[in-house]
Amino acid sequence: ARIPNDFVQDETEKLKIYSKISNITDAKSQSEVVAGLKATYNRLPKEVLQLANVALIKSLAQKLDIKHIVIDKTNIFIEFYKDAITLEQLLKDIAKFNKFSLKNSALPTIKLNTSEFSPETAQGYIIGYLNAKCEQM
Repeated sequence: ARIPNDFVQDETEKLKIYSKISNITDAKSQSEVVAGLKATYNRLPKEVLQLANVALIKSLAQKLDIKHIVIDKTNIFIEFYKDAITLEQLLKDIAKFNKFSLKNSALPTIKLNTSEFSPETAQGYIIGYLNAKCEQM
């Protein structure tokens, strides 16, 4: 996602927004950045909200020792490093977060089928899962 020109045209201003978004490290900082941008611009297009969500997902994934988050047309895969999570914990996570399933893979991996969700809803599920995992740390 990119900041649309009909939201901000000035490239320097866009860089300031990208910089603020890149500093998102947790849900609190995401809320602060989004609130600050809304206060400045009176509105936020969905592309900017998606950028804030992606920044949060990246930050949480780093904290949780996640190797990859792969998104294709109908699924999101969260792949952990081999020793980052046990199969038992993955199974507990799947039971708790019933939208997820286990993927047969060499590395511990869970899958979210996104064919029935909007991108924003899918991001929300991923953020909810990652936030819950961070709280367990």
